[in-house]
Amino acid sequence: MNRLYFVIPVLLFPLLLGGCGPQIEMGVVVDRMMESLSQIKQVEATGQLKLSGNSDTDIFNGLKELIANFTAKVNLVNLDGLKFSLALNLSGQAPEGTTKIGAEIRGLPDYTYFRIQEANTPDGSLLSLAPDARWYKVKNPESNTGNILGGGGRLTSDDGLKIRELIKSAKLFTIQTILGDETIKGVRSYHLAALIDQTALLNLVDAVKSVTHNRVALDRSKALLLATDYTYDLWISKRDYRLVKLIAHGNLAAAGRSESVLEVFLSNFNSPINVVSPSEVREFNLNDLLKAPLNPL
Repeated sequence: MNRLYFVIPVLLFPLLLGGCGPQIEMGVVVDRMMESLSQIKQVEATGQLKLSGNSDTDIFNGLKELIANFTAKVNLVNLDGLKFSLALNLSGQAPEGTTKIGAEIRGLPDYTYFRIQEANTPDGSLLSLAPDARWYKVKNPESNTGNILGGGGRLTSDDGLKIRELIKSAKLFTIQTILGDETIKGVRSYHLAALIDQTALLNLVDAVKSVTHNRVALDRSKALLLATDYTYDLWISKRDYRLVKLIAHGNLAAAGRSESVLEVFLSNFNSPINVVSPSEVREFNLNDLLKAPLNPL
């Protein structure tokens, strides 16, 4: 009998440890998430952007209830040779009628390729396009005129390493609420509500500009909108602290602008991503896509 009293606690001890083990502090979870983000070399993102109200983006002017579904694959191994693919399906309502556009984009170091696979747009709108499954290409800026991140000159591998270190140490997010654990596409995750710290964001923008010697020159005022105009929900993997889901809520109705919700799922971290140029490509001419060709000036 005495042996039984001894065996039962021994058997239960591991279970008690498993249920009552130390809980990691959420600030540490966010720090480890930033470290994980800094190490991403390839990633796939799927999601949806919803806009309601008046968009302040010229090309979408007049569209109501805009919905954009997307799948993106990005290869960040070499920022100088950035490669990505994007499949986009956009729909929206305007006074002239319904707009639906389906497009595919591939970005390579020298050229950006795209095709419009679906185009249902009302006559007279700025997005009055005709569907065309053919691929077109647009020459990217030369190295001495600028790059995708707003600066002058091509980014180097050393720039990439420095930017990763800055992201790793950035204290961008401040936790507002701990919302418990959830499972996101099979991944057990922490769910947090957070804001972006304005000072930390501007410090990061300035530091990136400095270490890259102006090869990255992000607009401080536009970057600041990420902190002032949006709130965030973060889902962080409990196993490896990767950001597996993000929702950004933008409520700009008070300023007469659109309300927005961006939902993004991240997956296939550091799995090989191969983006290649299409086999048959035409030089881009805007008249090829417009329903009514532009008249020469």
